[in-house]
Amino acid sequence: ACEMAASRLVPGWTRTPARRSGIRLTSARRPWSDGLASRGSRSGNHGGGHSCRASGRGSAETSPSAFLGSTPVLLFSAAEFGVLSLDLPTRNAVDEGVRDLVLAATNEETRATAREVSNVFPEVYLCLVALASARLASAACSERSRPYATRTRVGVAWAAVCVAGIAVDLAKNLFGRVRPQLGLASFAFPSGHTCAACVLSGAFLWILLDPLLATKPSSRGFSVTTEPEPGTLPSKEAVPSTSFGGFGVGADADAKTRAFLWFLATSVTACGRVEGNRHWVSDTMGGAALGVVILSAALLAVDAVETRKKAARKEEEPST
Repeated sequence: ACEMAASRLVPGWTRTPARRSGIRLTSARRPWSDGLASRGSRSGNHGGGHSCRASGRGSAETSPSAFLGSTPVLLFSAAEFGVLSLDLPTRNAVDEGVRDLVLAATNEETRATAREVSNVFPEVYLCLVALASARLASAACSERSRPYATRTRVGVAWAAVCVAGIAVDLAKNLFGRVRPQLGLASFAFPSGHTCAACVLSGAFLWILLDPLLATKPSSRGFSVTTEPEPGTLPSKEAVPSTSFGGFGVGADADAKTRAFLWFLATSVTACGRVEGNRHWVSDTMGGAALGVVILSAALLAVDAVETRKKAARKEEEPST
């Protein structure tokens, strides 16, 4: 019924399914006519009075952050890290078998190239996190990204990065596992490069990117969805139709794209460390597990803060 009313009241407007667009028709607090009148009076404002947010959070069912930022994932990853840290015969056999295969299939030049490749994603995402934080620190961007706890997100992102570095150093000294290539001073478990790639890429894609996109609602790339105010109808021009990388349209495509980029950064870094003969396979798996633990905790913290912020904003709204 809402869809039919919208198509009749707003000529030319068509509604894509909610799961694909991330747009929800909320229950009106005032009649539709009042909502249309208020929409018309705000036509001079940018975006027609709609609050913008990234579509990665528009669909909780498909958002990777909704999956990663959960207690079961955190606990499972922590358990995986604990198992990988044990000195088990099966783990040792797998590690040694993969190391022998790497040495037989590659030469020193190939291994050096693999080590260089493993440095790319941590360095790239560290730069992206720094640039996004600097961008969001400006007053104008903070005002445009008000639906998000911008300062909290920036603080949590950098806290996760610092915690990852400290946790890796402590774990290396605690377990004292020797690297596959002898003669190196530092220990092997867990892989710091893999943990850094996991945390840095996740912090940028799922913590900082949403408020960053909210500062430029018309930007192309990752799609930005709009959520109508109570009693108003979403406009057709407010619904973007593109998503990053050509993976498709809407929140589903945005979620898949972010998941792909995060998995690409983590897996390529892990493979580079193994092929470069700097880490055992279990080292990289342990680094990824530790990174997921830290990233899940960060996403849970952001969600808790923004949930309280949203509840407080609703309480401050005058009842009509």
